[in-house]
Amino acid sequence: HLPFSNLIEIVKVFDNLNYPYYNKGKVHRCHLVEEWLNIYQISQKYKSHIGFSKGVKNSFEIISQDEKFKYKKWLIPSDVYPYYSNTLSKTFTPIAYYETLMDNDIPFYYQPNIADVHIIHDADVILITLPLKPLSINGNDNGFKHLKSLVQSNPNKTFIFDCVYLNPCKNNITENIINSIDNISYLIELYDLGNVFLLTSLSKSWSMPNIMGITFIPEKFIFLREKFKSIIIEEDKLKLAYLALNRYILIPSF
Repeated sequence: HLPFSNLIEIVKVFDNLNYPYYNKGKVHRCHLVEEWLNIYQISQKYKSHIGFSKGVKNSFEIISQDEKFKYKKWLIPSDVYPYYSNTLSKTFTPIAYYETLMDNDIPFYYQPNIADVHIIHDADVILITLPLKPLSINGNDNGFKHLKSLVQSNPNKTFIFDCVYLNPCKNNITENIINSIDNISYLIELYDLGNVFLLTSLSKSWSMPNIMGITFIPEKFIFLREKFKSIIIEEDKLKLAYLALNRYILIPSF
């Protein structure tokens, strides 16, 4: 329904019309972040803690390859996104796995208590996909409370939430995906705990992969923002991100 190649061609159309974008045909990352925050109804105060990338994979690579993280013990999902494992294994990082898509069970992070033998106790960095993929386990109110308690009670661990399925539209996609504005507020609550990264992009909601990634960086790792600033992003991609957030804002609803 949304052929990506056609959307890229639209940039050429707007260029031929001498479209001004933000200023004389230029697009600035800082303004795109402001637009994104407005669409998701998130306070602009978070702008100074957001890293701009090409997408979640790009963000994950920047974080995981930093000296502060690449020699840590990571706990990651075993049954979604092999990119995680492939990226970490480049530096021989000790990796442990858990399952997310289980029959008649829920992931450990939604459970009220975690057994003493659970691998999370040894992990330095825990990667969680939230929302999960379509047709997977949905979190309920108690599950959300348990997850927040888990993060809160482990301030020395770093939690990274892959939120690529985050969507600004309410009640629009299968009810098994946690994607309402209310749950965006919940994710911000997690971020505010101080040991949480939030990673998302335009990949799923706008069907625009490798165009624009948004990463909420905790204060204690704010130095990473400089690495995000150094990413070279093609002008056409910035323009397409602008068009997505301004001219094609209804694509997620569609």
